Amino acid sequence: MAERKRKRDTLLEYIRTAAPIAAALVIFLVSASFILHRINSARIYNERWKDYEDCGI
Repeated sequence: MAERKRKRDTLLEYIRTAAPIAAALVIFLVSASFILHRINSARIYNERWKDYEDCGI
């Protein structure tokens, strides 16, 4: 009985430690993906319209 409780407590401690780290990692990856997407979108937009810079539009 005591062995089971100790295993359960160890698992709970692991989850309490790993969950915030996993959440921070997910937030970091989503943020980095968003930033890279915005940079790529801006590059594609500028590439598309660079021929029209001399038109005065």
